[in-house]
Amino acid sequence: MDTARNVSAAFTVKPATVRIDGSASSYYDIGSTLDLISTGGRTVRAKAEGFAENVIMTSPVAILLKGGFTDDAFSSRSATSLTVLDGSLKIRQGLLRIERLAVR
Repeated sequence: MDTARNVSAAFTVKPATVRIDGSASSYYDIGSTLDLISTGGRTVRAKAEGFAENVIMTSPVAILLKGGFTDDAFSSRSATSLTVLDGSLKIRQGLLRIERLAVR
């Protein structure tokens, strides 16, 4: 290239794939989201997607992890929707109750 060239690009923000009930923040993986919780009785919601991660829960409290959400508001699930964890799940501290999560 011997002359100036113009390039343009457009980017869109990926919608959050994980959410803590009552929080406006966006999260994108399950493990670090669980570890952010320091008070018991909280609920984490995850999209009906695949998450390639090895989760090690170290939060010392009780948490409910609900998977299989199919919308950006984390309010709808179909009868068969699941969140898939492609990795492992270890609970070092606390209590984790799970709905609609498959671990491969």
